[in-house]
Amino acid sequence: MPLLLYAVACQHQPGVKTLPTEFQNDRIYLLPTTRDGQVVKFITDTGGGWNAIKRSVAEKLDPALLESADTMPFPHFADSQSIPNNSIFRNGNLVLVGDHELDEYVDGFLGGRWFGDKVWEFDYFQETLAQLNEYRARLNDSCEDVHLGFQVNSQGARTMHFPRMPIKIGSQTIDVLLDTGAKAQLTERGAGYFGLASGSSVGTSFISESIFEELRAQHPDWHVVQGAESVQQGQTFAMIEVPMVTVAKHSVGPVWFTIRPDTAFVEYMSSMMDQPVYGALGGSGLKYFRLILDYPSATAVFCID
Repeated sequence: MPLLLYAVACQHQPGVKTLPTEFQNDRIYLLPTTRDGQVVKFITDTGGGWNAIKRSVAEKLDPALLESADTMPFPHFADSQSIPNNSIFRNGNLVLVGDHELDEYVDGFLGGRWFGDKVWEFDYFQETLAQLNEYRARLNDSCEDVHLGFQVNSQGARTMHFPRMPIKIGSQTIDVLLDTGAKAQLTERGAGYFGLASGSSVGTSFISESIFEELRAQHPDWHVVQGAESVQQGQTFAMIEVPMVTVAKHSVGPVWFTIRPDTAFVEYMSSMMDQPVYGALGGSGLKYFRLILDYPSATAVFCID
């Protein structure tokens, strides 16, 4: 079925709300339209810790916004081009105001707290993102589920809504963050492997440096691109192409992983997870699936139809 017809069909299925979505280089953007015709471009990220709108955009959406305000009500969008509100942020329907390291080409950011109390379908084949009320009818023989781990506080409530899951690389099973927003900004060298312009951002996955060194020693034939990703202050990181990764009994690949220092995941990210994680599975691996992410039941379903 052509993409446009598929999206329209999904929009009219009971219990399915297909959102105004754009996929670009395995990253997912939402483009809701306000009632007066303004399009607001959000990057989405299940591994992100905030929900934010740039101040310049917020002031256009709400001219009465105080200069000192650090939050605003979630914008109202036109019914036909809307997205769900931000129901779990500071016990109210609010969004942060400020740049918060947002890329220049987006207006806002939707992270784990925005996704965290709903059921979603990320269809990387049809390039759609939908909110679901019930999904049993959307399953088939290709679907395999994985239990997700979430950190909870002393009252049993989830903290950052960051999902942990296992994947298998080579002979190793490691726990990772399920991270739809993981990105790599490519250097000229890295861009050449993806057929993109230098400076382009792509959906990637991450692996801790110590795991990377083990993999490189065990598999010297695996392709490594030194200096493939550029970060702040001119620092660069390598990327490794893993031929096959096992996710929920499905073996898919190749999957590109960008290297990160152990402190980034084993220490920092793990402090917000229920158990230590050693990397993240992002768009470079998720692109092989139709992924249903059920936060209330702590389940991810990976379908390869």
